Amino acid sequence: MKEILYSKIRSLFSNTMWTIMGLMLMNVVAQFIVYPIWAHVLGSEEYGNIIYILSIVNIFSISFGSSANYARMVESGKRSTQNGDYNLFLVIGNIVTAFGVVLIVYITTASDSILELLLIAVLSCAIMWRFYCDVEYRMNLDYKGYFVYYLVISIGYVLGTILFSFTHIWVFALLIGEILGVVWIGIGGKVFSDFIKRSDFFSENLKGIFLLAVTNIISNLVFNSDRVIIKLFLNGTLVTVYYVSSLIGKTLSLVTTPLNSVLIGYLVRFKQTVSQKFVIAFIVGTVVVGVAASLACSVCSYILIPVLYPREFEMAKSYFFIANAAQVIFFVTNVVTTILLKFAKMRCQLIVNVFYGVGFCILCIPVAYLYGLDAFCYALLVVNMIRYIIALVFFVLGVKNNNS
Repeated sequence: MKEILYSKIRSLFSNTMWTIMGLMLMNVVAQFIVYPIWAHVLGSEEYGNIIYILSIVNIFSISFGSSANYARMVESGKRSTQNGDYNLFLVIGNIVTAFGVVLIVYITTASDSILELLLIAVLSCAIMWRFYCDVEYRMNLDYKGYFVYYLVISIGYVLGTILFSFTHIWVFALLIGEILGVVWIGIGGKVFSDFIKRSDFFSENLKGIFLLAVTNIISNLVFNSDRVIIKLFLNGTLVTVYYVSSLIGKTLSLVTTPLNSVLIGYLVRFKQTVSQKFVIAFIVGTVVVGVAASLACSVCSYILIPVLYPREFEMAKSYFFIANAAQVIFFVTNVVTTILLKFAKMRCQLIVNVFYGVGFCILCIPVAYLYGLDAFCYALLVVNMIRYIIALVFFVLGVKNNNS
């Protein structure tokens, strides 16, 4: 029995490391190579505008792509799934995303470059498919394949950055990597085979995907709206200052995705009851991780930001702790809400993020408008803490109901 338990723990650790290394590699290339080069070449104001545009892209693309991904993972633990159920949803998502992103960017930035708008639309669609396509590896627990997938994307980012250095078209720096990832899956994977073949549970699956999509749109809307609100109410330069000050925390929060990938892969196969001791240990663990990670991110910011963003360091350093803490709490809460997929109904995630969205609108938006960046950072921290507490309440109730 102990040998079986040891083997499972070792497997979980190994898979977690492969997953974290893959996605962290991609994000390190993006955050510490691509983004600083953008800032150096284009300047703080234009860089802030790019961060704003990517925030709009992520609200749509990540929401739709990850919703199809997680919905399929949950369903795969119950029965066999068909590609068409999810591919058809993503085709609709591509249309909505391409049109919505271009329209918002055109209105709010007054961009009149047809080429840039077209490339932004293509980038939005490619990111959506990239977020979905790693389900190929997660369903099969092929985490080495997952690592290679994100290695290919990382190489594409490097190639795209080289292309950007010649063209000064910023979209290329990410677009090449996103397309390479989708092509890699198309060649070696199966998620595009029988592209429109639907299952007998198509309607039921579609409802589940849409519910997760609405949930994720609310979450990503708030997560990315920090930069959007600062851009609309303040200016592009302060978007850069805020982004730089929260960079290490945001990078750490990106661990959420690989960690959640491993968690959901194992949770869909988990059939045992959860003890009260585990629930208490889990809650205490999230608090300890949140505090420790916030302090670590603040210290790392003083070390890395002067190297990556020397021009913005002086303006950003006063926000290091508070901005990073807000991102860390968001990351911790994402782990909790992923576990909710196993122990509670999908609508619980929606309720958590509705409260999150309402809290953001009531507190963060007016504070940013009236009192500026300092007050906004504190307001965002409070809203993220409220989301964390509500998620924990649903987790405890969900475990109690499953055990009864």
